[in-house]
Amino acid sequence: MTQEGLLAHNVMAATGEGGRQVLLKRYDLTDKELRRTLRRELGIALGVQHPCVLPVTAAFASQEDVGLMGYTEMPRYPHTLPTWLQVERPTLHAAIVILRQVSLLHWYHPSAKNSSTVPAST
Repeated sequence: MTQEGLLAHNVMAATGEGGRQVLLKRYDLTDKELRRTLRRELGIALGVQHPCVLPVTAAFASQEDVGLMGYTEMPRYPHTLPTWLQVERPTLHAAIVILRQVSLLHWYHPSAKNSSTVPAST
């Protein structure tokens, strides 16, 4: 797997096996609170299947110079939600439905903010 660059706080683009474009979210496992965050986010991700939520395709740990790091892997889509809305130009009704669902996800789980990437077409 090759790292391509940091996209957001602790989220980076990478190329996985077979050239798959993925996102890696990194957690410092030496920090007790971040270990809890990782467990909580994995539990939520495994329990939620929704078109507006990126599925977790892998989770792993890696011993690095800075300590033990945990990672979750998710598919990388070509657009963020705001860009997708501009490029795909969904109907007003479809856009409202999608934005309401994303809003509910944020209300229930604030760390879902990193999950606002959607496929190029629906």
